[in-house]
Amino acid sequence: MKSLAIILLAGLVCACNNTSQSQTEQVVYRVPQIDGDWWQVTTYHPDIAPYTYGKGDNNVCDFTMFKAKDNTWQLIACIRGNDYPGKNRFLYRWETRNLADTLWEEKGVFQSTGVGNEPDGFGNLWDSEFYPNMGQLQAPHCIIHEDQYYLFYNNRDAMCKISDDGLYWMDLKTDEGSYHFFEMGRDMMMFDDTQESGKWITYYTTGGAFPQFMEARTSESLKGQWSEGKMIYDGWSNTRNPIYRNEFAESPFVIHYDDRYYLFAQLHVFISDDPLDFTDNFKIADLESSNYHERAWAPEIIVDENGQYYIAAYRPKGIFMARLKFIETTTPCKYD
Repeated sequence: MKSLAIILLAGLVCACNNTSQSQTEQVVYRVPQIDGDWWQVTTYHPDIAPYTYGKGDNNVCDFTMFKAKDNTWQLIACIRGNDYPGKNRFLYRWETRNLADTLWEEKGVFQSTGVGNEPDGFGNLWDSEFYPNMGQLQAPHCIIHEDQYYLFYNNRDAMCKISDDGLYWMDLKTDEGSYHFFEMGRDMMMFDDTQESGKWITYYTTGGAFPQFMEARTSESLKGQWSEGKMIYDGWSNTRNPIYRNEFAESPFVIHYDDRYYLFAQLHVFISDDPLDFTDNFKIADLESSNYHERAWAPEIIVDENGQYYIAAYRPKGIFMARLKFIETTTPCKYD
């Protein structure tokens, strides 16, 4: 498989000069770059019996990766494009010992909503008050805080599970006693900015009609009250023409690196000094392929115990990973 590193848009380190800055005023930017070949972590059609897939690809989509207390790497992803009742989506789990492993071991369905008065094919009953939308479990994201694992995901609203070890989970309530944390659209990512701003930030894609955009809320506590939503990126500026509606409003992922915030809008990367404002559209990198079958969506950035960065994303044929590095430049391409 051709490496995406080979087909990065030319100019991650540009020859263009910023003539408005003197040599003494030049700012050093650290630009993300894919480092080597991608490897395949999952297929796009794990075993979901007794349910079956329809036509098409991308059956495995938004996901999260994290290391459990037993030192296994866990992957939980949304499965779609099948005949599970309702909105046809549930969560599936994989496991491995090493991030560099290919085709991680399938561990089966992690969670489903249930479908009615009779158990679904995975043994779950539907509780319409707990899960208002049948068959809609999407976009899990796991964070580790104070030695506990928090797995956020969405049904109609944001919901969360908690674990002591990353393997056995319980449903979590807010401080007000609700299982529903806040209203949102989909594709939530939880970000710890407590060292900088004293706040947690959640990023997500707005719901409703086209066009959608990326929005954020803040809170001083994971279980506390969350602020009103604020648009942080319009979901289309400074990208290519979308393949489908809202393509670049989906699956926001933010990291804090070298005192700057990096927003991954798919594989278009923007930077900002403010985690709640990427609207100036300073795009520092474009990591995607021009080949559709090598394009990737819903990226997640993972850092191992040695400080090595990785990027993971789903493709038409499953979830893939690659190493990620940051290179220094004083003349970045802004792609605008």
